[in-house]
Amino acid sequence: YDESLGLFPVGRIKNDDEKGKRQNIDEYFGQQLYGILNANIICNYYHRDSISIDKPIDGYLTITNNSLSEQIINAQIQVDLTSYTGLVIAHIYLIEKSLIIQPKQSMLII
Repeated sequence: YDESLGLFPVGRIKNDDEKGKRQNIDEYFGQQLYGILNANIICNYYHRDSISIDKPIDGYLTITNNSLSEQIINAQIQVDLTSYTGLVIAHIYLIEKSLIIQPKQSMLII
């Protein structure tokens, strides 16, 4: 285990049966990345059979720039691709995305 890598909270990515739980910022980014991965597979994986994506099984987040103006977050998740028969057709799929986070500008009205 490398402590320089942030722990990616794959076990707590929000799904339909957990709508009431609040997410922390890492879980929010995890959910966004999982959505991106899901869309990429559906659009780019041409196969006759229906393909589903299992819950992420591993991953990490790293923050490479943590200034006041922006954060650059690199993330990678690992999942299995499963056919409609339940057969895992691709054991591990890796995706790495870089997110640039900029804080919202707020105005103080006196």
